Amino acid sequence: MALSPCDQFFVDDLVQFEALMANGTLKRYAPVKALSLQQLVAENRNCAADGRRKVFLPTGLGAIDIAIAREVLELS
Repeated sequence: MALSPCDQFFVDDLVQFEALMANGTLKRYAPVKALSLQQLVAENRNCAADGRRKVFLPTGLGAIDIAIAREVLELS
C-alpha cells in the first residue's frame, strides 16, 4: 500500500512507537495518535467521509497485533 502525507496513522502503543521512530527502526510518520481498538474501528468507518485513509500501525509483530490488524481491516 502506498502511503501519502494526508493519511492518518494510529498506533496501539504511542510510547513504543515514538521509541521506534527515535532509534530509526521506523520512518517518521505524522500525525500519530494512540487509540483503543473500538476508537480505531470508528475512525476507519469515517475515512470515506473525509477522503483520508486511516492506517493502523501495530508497534509489534506478535500474533495479537496481527489479529487486531485483521479485525480492523474486516470491520472497516
